[in-house]
Amino acid sequence: MRARKSRGFSFIEVMVAVAIIAIGLLGLAKVDAMSISEGNVSSTRSVVAIDVSSLAAAMHANTAFWADTSQAPATVQMGAQNQTISVSSPSTLGPATIPSGQCQNMLCTPAQMAATDLANFGSSLASQLPNASMTMTCNVLAAPVSCSIAVTWTEKSVAINKSVLNAAAGSSSVTQTYSMMVQP
Repeated sequence: MRARKSRGFSFIEVMVAVAIIAIGLLGLAKVDAMSISEGNVSSTRSVVAIDVSSLAAAMHANTAFWADTSQAPATVQMGAQNQTISVSSPSTLGPATIPSGQCQNMLCTPAQMAATDLANFGSSLASQLPNASMTMTCNVLAAPVSCSIAVTWTEKSVAINKSVLNAAAGSSSVTQTYSMMVQP
């Protein structure tokens, strides 16, 4: 009796090939998820850097207020969730200081400009990062005034594997802080 030549693949060979391809596709899916996550993280960090740089530029443009040790506040705290602004003395930067025209088509005092700039920064921060907060600490004891602006927010990311997630205290959310020193 002659042995029959077999043609094609056996069922087991096909199943092994499908399993290898499936494992490869799972790896690609994880890489894709991490790529999207890191793109979002990078975008968030860029937005924060641009917003803080914008506030710093506004402070440089309003040196009549920010460079004056008698006017510049020692601390400004802002919670983006409800856009609350807490200002230490002088209290010339409160919401009541902001003119109705937002200083766009009207002549404003330096304090009104500073209050408007902070309010605009707060609205921009709240629209971009609803969970962010800002603390500005200024050295007003001696000229020149220098301020440290720190924005803190929570960002979510995808961990490479469970050991990386455990190293991040078991959470996929990480608190980040961006700081900048400004001397108006």
